[in-house]
Amino acid sequence: MSVKSSIYLIGFMGSSKTSVAAQIGRDYGETVLDMDKMIEKREGRSIRKIFEERGEKYFRAIETEILAEASAGDRKVVSCGGGIVLNPANIRLMRESGIIVLLVARPETTFERLRNDRSRPLLKDRMNVECIRKMMLKREKLYRNSADYIVRTNGKTIREVAREVYESVYRAGQSSL
Repeated sequence: MSVKSSIYLIGFMGSSKTSVAAQIGRDYGETVLDMDKMIEKREGRSIRKIFEERGEKYFRAIETEILAEASAGDRKVVSCGGGIVLNPANIRLMRESGIIVLLVARPETTFERLRNDRSRPLLKDRMNVECIRKMMLKREKLYRNSADYIVRTNGKTIREVAREVYESVYRAGQSSL
């Protein structure tokens, strides 16, 4: 990877992608993009509203457009939505311009992090550990096959995870971060 290589944080919702990306930005001075925020800004409504009003298929199309924009230009850290790996074109876009880091949390940890979050359309009326576990299992192979690195987030602070992500990429010599 070159100096322009971006870091793409992927993983199930609640794996701390947004928080870790922001921490990398603060600690290492990297430019940070949050795809969910970019989508909401473009659409003028929340992700939940997009799902309710236009459906998941529409959302996934917008997600791919936003990823194409995010992958262009100089190096950055991109916090991706949890379903980014559902479209093989998204994985190709990320691979062409950067390094993919999978953040992983146990279903129980994810539930604790999300239990009061009502903005997750795919967990609407299904906010429980078993549902989270089943959704994680459905996506697990896609996540793992997409990732260049895997970082576990359980029992770690956001700063510890951010350091591990950043140093993993740097130590491997994949980018001159």
